This record gives sequence, structure tokens and C-alpha cells, in this order.
Amino acid sequence: MSVWIVDVIGTWNWHFAFHAAPSDGKMAEYKEDGLSVDVKLPVKPVLSRELQLYFDKIVDITMNKSVSILFKQALLSLATDSGLHPLVPYFTYFIADEVARKLNNFPLMFALMRVARSLLQNEHLHIEPYLHELMPSIITRLVAKRLGNKFTDNHWELRNFAAKLVASICKRDAIWG
Repeated sequence: MSVWIVDVIGTWNWHFAFHAAPSDGKMAEYKEDGLSVDVKLPVKPVLSRELQLYFDKIVDITMNKSVSILFKQALLSLATDSGLHPLVPYFTYFIADEVARKLNNFPLMFALMRVARSLLQNEHLHIEPYLHELMPSIITRLVAKRLGNKFTDNHWELRNFAAKLVASICKRDAIWG
């Protein structure tokens, strides 16, 4: 869920809350140092039950079955399905969160980069507003000092994959621009 909040100074701040509580949209008054600010509380976007189940299933497959045929089918679905736009902020948050928390889980990092590639390949998704959340995760896989815990982890393959993702984003951005 994305939220625009006006702070006391009057500047706009962008906040992303993944599992925020739903709001009734009523106005609230906050007082700070004697100044009052009226803030319209955000309205949580409503995801259909099907989209929630889809997201949960993709997350489960990515976390637990990333070497299965089912994962390859999930990646194809992410790359081609046209009704996934409401899930883009959830997927970008999921990728960023897992990259930050599990830096040394090599198979998971590769799976997350594949999910990111599939989202980027989907021509039906308007992903530009979320690139600022996705790019740090991809670049981290590219420049991290250490990737994986095992000597057998092919960190160069993951780095090359991340580099190709960055290149595809730059090419795509050049086309959009």
C-alpha cells in the first residue's frame, strides 16, 4: 500500500507500508509543537482473494521450491499474466525484504532475481514507479562482497544474472524515456 503523508513542514513524503491496517478514510488531527495538521488517512487498496492467494503461492514456491518445475511455471505466469499490476508493490517489497534478510542464502537470492526478471519482462505491468525499490536489491547482488556461504556457490553466475537485469532495465528505461 502506498501512502502520501504531509508532514508538519508541508513537504510530501512517500511511505510504503506492506501490511498496513485498513483505514476508514476519516480526517485526523495531529498536534506537534502547537501546530496542527489535518491528514487524510489512506484507504488501503483492496486485493481480491484470488490475487492474495496468487501472491502467497508465488512467495511459498520462491522460498521453498525454487528448483521445481512449478517455480518455472510461476515465473512464466509472472512474466505474462496481465492482471498482476496490483501485486507489483507487494512483490517488490518481498524481494527487497528477503534480499536484506537472507543475503547469504544463495539459492534464494537466485530465485528472487528470477522473480524480478519475470516482473520486468511482463509488458502488462507498469513497473517504473517501483524500480527505486527493486534496483537496490538487484545491485546488491551485483556488487556484494560475498554471495552465498559455500565454496561451491557460483557467485559469478548470480552477478552476471544481476548485471543482465540492470542492463535490461536501462534498455527498457531508454525505450520508455
